[in-house]
Amino acid sequence: MRISHLLFLRLQYSYYKDNINLVKNMNKLMEPSIESFSEEQASSALSLITDIANFDSSANTFQLEIIGLFKDCFSRRFSKTNEWK
Repeated sequence: MRISHLLFLRLQYSYYKDNINLVKNMNKLMEPSIESFSEEQASSALSLITDIANFDSSANTFQLEIIGLFKDCFSRRFSKTNEWK
């Protein structure tokens, strides 16, 4: 199981447990590992969590928020090299 899938499941679980603070602080959640992601890995992880969110139907508002926050974390990380997804 990929880290992005585990991350997505963890965030979704937190939502259903009314723990939205975890989602609102995506940078802190990603901080320990964000530097180890290459641009290609980040792109692949984003694609994976997007596919998971859209698996049964269109992503709901919460899932779209997670995807947006995840994308923002890496957009800042890779903004120096070029425009990222």
